[in-house]
Amino acid sequence: MPTFKHQVLYYGPLSPAALSAAVKKVHKTPASWTAIPTAEKFTRAVQDENKVFFSHYDMVQAEMSWARNLTAYEFQKEAAVDVFNNYFGGGMGSLVFQTIRESKALAYSTYAFIGTPSKKTDPFSFIGYVGSQADKLPEAVLAMNELINVLPDRTNAFEQAKGSLLKDLETDRVEKMGIIYSYIANQKKGLTGDPRKAKYDQVKAMSFKDIQSLHNQELSGKKYSYTIIGNEKNIKTEDLSKYGTLKVLKLEELFGY
Repeated sequence: MPTFKHQVLYYGPLSPAALSAAVKKVHKTPASWTAIPTAEKFTRAVQDENKVFFSHYDMVQAEMSWARNLTAYEFQKEAAVDVFNNYFGGGMGSLVFQTIRESKALAYSTYAFIGTPSKKTDPFSFIGYVGSQADKLPEAVLAMNELINVLPDRTNAFEQAKGSLLKDLETDRVEKMGIIYSYIANQKKGLTGDPRKAKYDQVKAMSFKDIQSLHNQELSGKKYSYTIIGNEKNIKTEDLSKYGTLKVLKLEELFGY
């Protein structure tokens, strides 16, 4: 069985020399190490056209998601992304939840957010979700697409989203082993030091135009991969084809059997 080199993470009062001696007493290491294999590289899909992936499942509810890979990671975008998520679709007070579920009663559950990658080599991404009755799916899709293409300007909601993030940053504490994990996470994104102060300053100075610009650049008028699961008796494939090129997925394709 191959033995690979590994790291030891430690938080406590021992010096590096004392820690090393203590670990060696209980952890035996081999005379030689197996070379670490080259990491597999996965190329992320580029959404250059609207595609619809549908799979049949015997259920009353229908579930649909929107997916799109966005631009390359930059730390300067994180503040706007975090405020945007609070405002747009990251909670019960967000536009997506209040519009699709509360105002229009089109969904059991719904959310949407821009995902920040954990590595600097990965891009930002967008995920939207609606879980609704099958007969309400077309209206729910229309409502989500309207928000994706045109971002409503609601001053109070924006100030609440911004204020909520500022409070989170003000009360956030990195302690004990969290210090090490935070350091490693920042390294993966090419960051040095503690980036939270810079993010706090950016959020404090942010206006609605900043998240509107992000929305226009990354989401509005763009192409998406739609994934839908539901009962084929209640969902017409001709309706799904209106959203993009349709591919019906069988269980064998999804699970291999």
